[in-house]
Amino acid sequence: DPFGLDAMLASELPQRARRAVRAAPVTSAPARRIPRRPPPRIPHVQPPPPPTSCWSAREVGVMRRFALLQCLDSARGYHRIAWARTGVELLVEHVWQHRSRLLAAQQSAIEEAMAWVRKCRAERKGAGVSARDA
Repeated sequence: DPFGLDAMLASELPQRARRAVRAAPVTSAPARRIPRRPPPRIPHVQPPPPPTSCWSAREVGVMRRFALLQCLDSARGYHRIAWARTGVELLVEHVWQHRSRLLAAQQSAIEEAMAWVRKCRAERKGAGVSARDA
């Protein structure tokens, strides 16, 4: 042991291991391992991508229109709050102006919402009470 490691290791090893180290024959340096080359890669054709689960542009358009109708429906609930009335009415009016982009069933829902807005405006006008007085 040219480096004196046996003495250091002998004090740290358990009793059985110390006996095994003492009894082990002295051999030459261990043979060096020759690093293996990785096996050559075989070029292969990429498998086709799996069918996509993304929505098409048409499906996204339908969902956006449906979400817009849900937004209008939920905005109607806030119409009872005085400071939100104008915003809700303007939202319904804006969608009504662009109703040609929607389907026929959706257009009828927009027409009903606009009729509701007109009725609310007429009721406020007929009451003669401004928003500050209410």
